[in-house]
Amino acid sequence: MVVGTFGVLFTGVEELGGLGNVIGFELGWTPLIAFAFMAMSLIYVPCMAVIAIVKRETNSWRWTGFVVGYTLVLGWIVATLIYQIGRLFT
Repeated sequence: MVVGTFGVLFTGVEELGGLGNVIGFELGWTPLIAFAFMAMSLIYVPCMAVIAIVKRETNSWRWTGFVVGYTLVLGWIVATLIYQIGRLFT
C-alpha cells in the first residue's frame, strides 16, 4: 500500500500545486528518502493484529516483544543503510 501511495504522490512532482510537490519540495523528500521509508514500512510490524497473532501462536509475551523489537530494529537498520549507501551515489 505504501509503494502504491508514493507512486501516486510522486508521479507529478514537477507539476505545481500537487501533493507530490508538497512532499517533494516543501518537506524535502527525495526518491531516496521515500525508498528508505518504504523499506522501513515493509519490514516493521505493520499492525496490532500481527502482534496479537504472534502472541496467540507463541503463547509468550517474551517472544512477542522480541518479534516487535527485532522487526523495528531490522527495519531501522535497513532503512538507514539504504539511505546512507544511496547518498554515496547521488
